[in-house]
Amino acid sequence: MPTHRIRRGAALLPGEIGQADSSPIFIDSATGLVNIVPASTGSTKKVLVDSDSAQALSNKVVPVTVDAVDAAVPITGGIVVFTKGSASTHTLAAPATLGVELVLYAGSAQAHVITATGLIDDGITGGSKTTITLASFIGSSITLVSAQAGKWGVKAKNVVTSVA
Repeated sequence: MPTHRIRRGAALLPGEIGQADSSPIFIDSATGLVNIVPASTGSTKKVLVDSDSAQALSNKVVPVTVDAVDAAVPITGGIVVFTKGSASTHTLAAPATLGVELVLYAGSAQAHVITATGLIDDGITGGSKTTITLASFIGSSITLVSAQAGKWGVKAKNVVTSVA
């Protein structure tokens, strides 16, 4: 892939586009990422975020799934809000990849039950657990992370009736 340059400086070369008195912007030919060299340093580059790189963002938006029926919980990560008007039952499969964070949240004042047979490690003796029961309050929640292959670890709980 050839390098494309957008020069931002006092003197533009013929055929270049840009703005005077600013920093160079270029696309790295090896990575395909857009880079910016701040004028204050002249050498430290800033790489713009791309959709394929694993990068931490402070302003990221987490996907939310609203679940109003008894169904399998999506394991792609994000927040799942249970809104059924009566106690609901859900199944949760083993995570396929590490680093997935999943928040299970009661959006209705019902005792929602999530079954993940032998997949929940909560840091309490007795081995891996099978069921999570959210309390009958809106806002009851549990945050799970896939930090170990094939298992969900409990990161946080808020008014959870049981993990058994």
